[in-house]
Amino acid sequence: MRHLFPVLAAAFLIVAAGCAGRACYRVPDEAVGPDAVHVPGVVAFGQEDGRCGPAALASMLTWSGLDIRPSDLEAMTWDPDAGGSLQASLVAAARRHGRIAYEIHGIKRLEEELSAGFPVLVLLNQGLSWWPAYHYAVVASLDTKNGFVVLASGEPCLEQFPFSLFRRMWDRADNWGLLVIDPASGRLPASVSPDRWVEAVYGMERAQQHEAARAGYAEALKRWPEHPGALMGKANTLYALGKVCAAADTLAFAASVHPESAPILNNLAHVRLLMGNPSAALEAADRAVAIGGAHADAYRETRKKIRAALMEKESGGAD
Repeated sequence: MRHLFPVLAAAFLIVAAGCAGRACYRVPDEAVGPDAVHVPGVVAFGQEDGRCGPAALASMLTWSGLDIRPSDLEAMTWDPDAGGSLQASLVAAARRHGRIAYEIHGIKRLEEELSAGFPVLVLLNQGLSWWPAYHYAVVASLDTKNGFVVLASGEPCLEQFPFSLFRRMWDRADNWGLLVIDPASGRLPASVSPDRWVEAVYGMERAQQHEAARAGYAEALKRWPEHPGALMGKANTLYALGKVCAAADTLAFAASVHPESAPILNNLAHVRLLMGNPSAALEAADRAVAIGGAHADAYRETRKKIRAALMEKESGGAD
């Protein structure tokens, strides 16, 4: 089944290498002042041999409810040739552990997500713009009034940093941040937009995490019940999980609220054919072909298969 919104793979090219450690100052949850936006329960891991990527992602996955250590993530996040971790590898590893990876950018979004109770994995440049030294960390607290942030930053405890220093380092790394969310938690990012959430969940679908993706689409449909991408995604995951009738029902509803969506109609035709109803399948396929679009050839191919199935059925009936 084709997805309504195929998502191009992002070109994550920045590698956090080196990941040098610093002196560690313990900052327990109860020590954070009343002016801070603070996420309790963030666990900090020490990093080995500069592996700040696995350490930061382990903090995020542990906060999300998994029992995991940085060493469990090294094989899928550490690139020995690059001497660090690509952003894309952290996103992929989060998905492989059944978590939705949702990107954010900028201080406003960072503060919104912390206020909503989400820690944020960030990429920092501890060097210079022309001589970078990239490092991953997890923001647990932000206090702009008193000028500090609290990070899980490669030491086995949380660390307090001057906000001005953090801001410079984050600016030099393009203000990239990542949320890691359990799709079964019933929570959406504070800064969520429907299309970006559906794209993030689609990443789970591409990673073959169909049950987790189904839960992510279900959360989208609670807030945006007629979103075409979420409906298509829900049907895709139901189909992948072997729930063909439920997928057909979802696509029939999607087609009723989006009658000009050729991808939805094409998928509906495909499922109806699989269920042994080529006449109803042909009706949907004809509508998809009439609408056309970027995948018109695929729609015609679907209709061709349906017509062949109808001819075979009619031929069998004549005998």
